[in-house]
Amino acid sequence: MQLSIDTTGFIETSKRLKVGALPALSRAVFKVANKMETTAKRNLQTSVYASPKPKSPFSRTGKALQSISVEQVDPLQSRVRAGVNYAKYLETGTGIYNGRQPYWTTFGGILPRPIFYKGMRARPFWKPAIETTQRAIPAILKAEIDKL
Repeated sequence: MQLSIDTTGFIETSKRLKVGALPALSRAVFKVANKMETTAKRNLQTSVYASPKPKSPFSRTGKALQSISVEQVDPLQSRVRAGVNYAKYLETGTGIYNGRQPYWTTFGGILPRPIFYKGMRARPFWKPAIETTQRAIPAILKAEIDKL
C-alpha cells in the first residue's frame, strides 16, 4: 500500500515561491511520514500487544513494533515501512481468518500427533494508519503553508 501526495499544484512557476515552497513541502512530507510511523506503531501496540497472550511457545518480542521506520528517499519523498516479514500476516490474518482452509500439522514431525490449526485473526495496524494519516495531510500542509 502506498500513500501519495500530489504536489504539482502546490509549486507555482515563480522562482521566489519555489525557493520557499520546496523546503516547506519537504518538511510537510517528512511530517506526514512521521505521522504515519507513529500512528502505525500506536495501532500495532493496541491491536497486537494489547491482545491476550498466544497459547503457543512463541513469545512477543516487540520486533514488529521496532521495525516500523521512516526513511527519507529524497527531499520530496519519504518511505515508511514495517521491516519484519510477518507484518503482512498481522495485517491480514492467517488460516481460516484469511479465507483459507484449516489444516492439521505436526510441525514437521516434531509433535507425536497432529494438531488442528485455524490460524490467527487479522490485527490491522497499517491500513488504519494510512487512513488516519490521509485525514491529517491537509492540516499538515496548511501549517507549512502558513509558515511561508
